[in-house]
Amino acid sequence: MSHTSFRRLALLLLLVTGLLVSLAPWGPIETRSFAHLSPAVYWGFNGFLTALGLASLATASRLWQGRRVAVPAAIGLAVLYVLVYLLDLLGVFPTSPDAMPPLLLAIEVVDTVLAVAVVVYGYSLWRTSPSSSTGAVRAE
Repeated sequence: MSHTSFRRLALLLLLVTGLLVSLAPWGPIETRSFAHLSPAVYWGFNGFLTALGLASLATASRLWQGRRVAVPAAIGLAVLYVLVYLLDLLGVFPTSPDAMPPLLLAIEVVDTVLAVAVVVYGYSLWRTSPSSSTGAVRAE
């Protein structure tokens, strides 16, 4: 298997990450107020999202290098994206007295679908790519 498949997965993971970054609470898309959340909960959640984004960037870099060992990490990170978005879309967490803006809703739905695609594509790569002791995939 060539690096191309792993690079496609890396690009898909970067797209999911980029859409998450576009939803920064201080940005133009996420306009809901979370002032009612305690600072620990607010900053804890934002810290989690930041760690999720940074881990995604590191994983995408390893995928770009053709490292098969990064595929399960990509799958796990994508599952976390799906959970984060589903919790928000279902109104579980974080809650806000403000309605979800239409653009935010659209991005969350699209990013959920893309994250599911990362899971499915990553799983198919994991099942079909040859393993090696170094985790690297030979270029064809």
